[in-house]
Amino acid sequence: MVKNEHCSAIVSMPQDKKDVFLAHNTWDDYTRMLRVVKAYTLHFSGVAASSVVFPGYFGTIISGDDVYTTESSRLTIMETTNLILDESLFKLITPNSVLYFYRVLIATRLARTTSEWIQLFGTENSGTYNNQYIVVDYNKFKPGQKARAGFIWAIEQLPGYYNYGDRTDEFNTNRYIPSLNTPFFEDVYEKAKYPEKVIETNSTYWSYWDNSRMHIVERDVPNLKDYEDFKTFMRSNDWEHDPLTNYDPAEAILSRYDLRPDDCIPNGNSLMCPNVFGGTDSKTTNYNNVMNHKFDFISSPQYETQPAWEFGVGKYANYDYTGLPKKWTFPRLSFGYDD
Repeated sequence: MVKNEHCSAIVSMPQDKKDVFLAHNTWDDYTRMLRVVKAYTLHFSGVAASSVVFPGYFGTIISGDDVYTTESSRLTIMETTNLILDESLFKLITPNSVLYFYRVLIATRLARTTSEWIQLFGTENSGTYNNQYIVVDYNKFKPGQKARAGFIWAIEQLPGYYNYGDRTDEFNTNRYIPSLNTPFFEDVYEKAKYPEKVIETNSTYWSYWDNSRMHIVERDVPNLKDYEDFKTFMRSNDWEHDPLTNYDPAEAILSRYDLRPDDCIPNGNSLMCPNVFGGTDSKTTNYNNVMNHKFDFISSPQYETQPAWEFGVGKYANYDYTGLPKKWTFPRLSFGYDD
């Protein structure tokens, strides 16, 4: 099963409150960019969602990115991965549990509301593949108005523990909820030993409120006027000119680790070194798309303002890319259940 370690994800509303945007960028090794969009209709008795659309990989029954949109329940689910920095927590993993991907599939099929999804997913926590999940109920939104209670819930999982809550009030106040690979809930943040990591590295890289992408979100997202602005933002990487990225191409919204210099970039007492890794796609949707069971996709590392990724050239010329296109500058496409 394919997994990714980092992502950028956000739910956002423009100032006029006429829309709600949602996006997820996968960050992964560039050899895992061969993707497929799947639409499954399974007419099980008593389920809330017979039809589910998600981006995924060949040979899997789940997304892997964990991005789903459901037709009848109008729920959209996405996650970003949180590392477990306290490895002693893995002692709490028990076989008397259910692996995460089963719980994701079951919750997505059965849940009629965000809180139901959270409750179903949290049942028999396995402590494997620990993420922050954000669940959005577009039934709780009417264009031009604030979102109603229950619109957006979040859950964060650790081995032996999880926390969750309704973040709708926060969303209505700020008009965005980001998910950036660092726990939001303070107790999860502390249990996973993120505060110690901030001190150890002398860096805000592991902070929730003070990391580079959070500051970029705080600066740019409130000024996004429409869905087109939002789609552009989710593909943004201006690391050479934007001090909020720490002049690191991997700390932008759509990362490019491969563009780091060979001598690495200092960050606190750590060195951020290059790798064949980064943002491999951008998946976005909005109110109208969700009502029509659709997503918009670009499957390519950032090429709009950065050199396009190309296998077989430069310092990574010997990197194997069997079965993959050579140059990645693919356009935006729209996919949905009827496509």
